[in-house]
Amino acid sequence: MSAAGRSRAAVRSRVVIVGTGLIGTSLALALRRRAPRIHITGFDAKRAHADAARRRGALDAIANSLDSAVAQGGLIVFATPLQALVRQLPRSIERAPSGSFLIDVGPLFAPLAAAVRAPLARRRGAVGLVLGHPLAGRELRGPRAADAALFEGRPFALFAPPQPRRAHAWRTAEAIARRVGARPVRLDPAQHDRLIASMSAMPQLASVAIALAAGRGQRKSMPTLAGPGFDSATRLADSPFSIWSAAIAQNAGNAARALAALERAARRLRSALQSGNLAKIEADFRAAAAVRRRILRPGTRSAATRNSSGRSTAR
Repeated sequence: MSAAGRSRAAVRSRVVIVGTGLIGTSLALALRRRAPRIHITGFDAKRAHADAARRRGALDAIANSLDSAVAQGGLIVFATPLQALVRQLPRSIERAPSGSFLIDVGPLFAPLAAAVRAPLARRRGAVGLVLGHPLAGRELRGPRAADAALFEGRPFALFAPPQPRRAHAWRTAEAIARRVGARPVRLDPAQHDRLIASMSAMPQLASVAIALAAGRGQRKSMPTLAGPGFDSATRLADSPFSIWSAAIAQNAGNAARALAALERAARRLRSALQSGNLAKIEADFRAAAAVRRRILRPGTRSAATRNSSGRSTAR
């Protein structure tokens, strides 16, 4: 078998998941559902997370360290926070066995593209690497919240940094995205990070703002009249800041511009309300519905899709 053939066989049969929280465990479950014979090893700095993922059936084995996990080679998936990825990816590129293929599921591309450039060049094609970001998640955390269907129909953003077998890296990453049920989308780092500020960071920050505004002046003794609209609009406000801090801080300029666009839209609606211009508000309703349909695309799972527990799984 050729070296390329051995590499493809290793990716098919052996998987390493670094970070066994919600996304890492969901990805392992999704891979196993479609390829039940693969062997999946997990590593997590929180051993309890890896143990829980194994009890879920996501893992066959647990590595004792990052280096011992990476040393197994095959397909190596990094599902750790952004600040950890910036350290782990360069180190792992240097140490992964020849023929390994590395992919992450982090929230930003630009910081990681800069971090991997030099070590990837030094390996001279011995390993492949693609940066990835599946647009899927929940406000819940940890392996117990994992779901094999989490990525179904969701976009999976990909960027293959320059490398000797770049076309092969693109194809491999796209095959991985499809295998977990996602829809691969090629983007360069600047484009991805600008778009993600509008599609991910802004909804999160807007959800926080809506919850704060709704709670302003309300006393705990007051009756609640919240319905599904408030539930949907503020679902992301349940997300812990720890999973957003680095992604927001390192993409602050794009996120601020996205919020500024939201503020302008809100001011226009307020002005129309104050002047009684219901025709303007109706036009904005129609325009917003059209934009939503265009962004989600026909056939893509709606942000209102519910999982078995009744909670939305969009992020």
